Order: sequence, then C-alpha cells, then structure tokens
Amino acid sequence: MTAGTQSPRRFDVGQWSVDAVVAGTGRPMLLLHGLGMSLEWWRPAIAELSQENLVCAVDLPAVGDASTSIPAIRQACKDLVSGVIDALGGGPALVVGHSLGGFVAANASILGARGIGGLFLVAPGGFGQIKHPLLRLLSFPVIGELMIRTGNLGSRIFLRSVLYDPRSLPPEMWRLAEAPLSERRSFLRQVRMGMRFGKTTAGYRVEAERPPTVPVGLVWGRHDPVHPPADMERARTVLGARETTLFERSGHLPQLEEPRLFYSTLRSFMNKVWAPA
Repeated sequence: MTAGTQSPRRFDVGQWSVDAVVAGTGRPMLLLHGLGMSLEWWRPAIAELSQENLVCAVDLPAVGDASTSIPAIRQACKDLVSGVIDALGGGPALVVGHSLGGFVAANASILGARGIGGLFLVAPGGFGQIKHPLLRLLSFPVIGELMIRTGNLGSRIFLRSVLYDPRSLPPEMWRLAEAPLSERRSFLRQVRMGMRFGKTTAGYRVEAERPPTVPVGLVWGRHDPVHPPADMERARTVLGARETTLFERSGHLPQLEEPRLFYSTLRSFMNKVWAPA
C-alpha cells in the first residue's frame, strides 16, 4: 500500500464489525475519533501521517450506555483496541485518541491491551465532568430527542461552539457536520453513554491503580469547553504522562484548529517513543 492511498477496510473485532481506513507503510498508528464524530474527521491526519507510517482510523462502535457496568465498558475498550492492532499485524502501535477516543485508548492501555507502544491523547474524556451546556442538555430524555431534530443547523451550531476560532476549520470539515438523522441518533447514544440528566456517569471516568506502562503524551486546547484544560492535571497524574502541551489557539479540536503544531508535537512524541533503545 503506497503512502497517502487510503483503503477502506472492515475488521471483525470481538462482538463488532468495525469500518476502517488504512494507509501507508511503516510503524502502525491507530487513530480513534471523538464523541459524535467518525473516522472521516481523521482524513487530514491520515494523509499527513501515512507518508511515514501505517495509519489506521476506525469508526468507534458504541461500547456501552448509562446502564452498562463499568468493568464491561473498560473491557470493551481493551478488546476493541487490541483487536484492531492485531488485525493490522500487531504492534507496538502508537494509539492517538481524541475525546471519546482518548477515553477508549486510556482504558485499553490501563488494562494492558496487546500491542500498544504509546498513547498520544487529545483532550481525552474521563478525567472530569463534561461541562458543555449543549451536551448536558442532550443527556436529558425527550430534550435530547428534540435537539437532534434541529438538523444541520443544530449540528453546525454545536461544532462552532467547541471551536476557539471557527475560521480555522476548512470547508470539508464543516460539511462533515451535515449528518443525517441516523447519525445524530448515534451521537445521542454516545452522549448518553457518558452523561445522564446533565451529570457525567461513573462509567465515563478513567481510573487506574497504577499508570499504564507505556509512554503517554497529552495535548489540550486552552479554550476547550467540553473537557476544560483543568482536567489535564488529573489526566497527567492518572496516566503518568510526561509530555503535556497546551494549544493556545484551540478549543476541543486542536488537531484541526492548529494542525501544524499538532503534527510537529505528535512527531516529536513519536520519535521519542520509537527511538532506538
């Protein structure tokens, strides 16, 4: 597979059949998207990073809801990540997770998922209360169902609300917000995995008796309204992260709002993880 050529794949991973895109050759990288998003939001990163790596982005399945037990949610995270890495041919893989994807990656690593060589987490969920008022409203029965019927206008309003500078997003990213009702319903289910009646659930919290044994890097947007940068300190402590970077001109999507800084920070971390012993 040549660098930059993005090939659609489907992996059977445990109880799921997972849609994926794979591109490039070299050391494996797994990209996990955020809440209400899809692998499509990683297209710019795939094009950039597949010049030097084997890059895989997957569509995350629902790993639980507000009624699912905490151990079951965490085990699902582990099974998903290790299963995809196995399907790619094994690790060690660098797992890059944004928001919900960061929650999945962190839990997988804490439980010792096979093949993880390092974590690079972008405003990961699970380290504090979700603060965004629209997400809190979505978690209420009936109100959430009404909100997702506002169509593309509601989706664009929400996307604008999580950005520091809406002008930083290219047009193709704005078009991704134009999702059909079926995808907005899936988004609502993901929200309610982590929130109920305006409160973050116990299942959407990352806990660890000891930090993961792999290197961990954290990046956060200074103006993140979903997972405020104050959560970064708890994430650093729980995960034993040695690399932390605050993006001064970003909200919840630093990988899209400040892409040059994001890729340089990621490559710097990557070089340390994969440096010869």
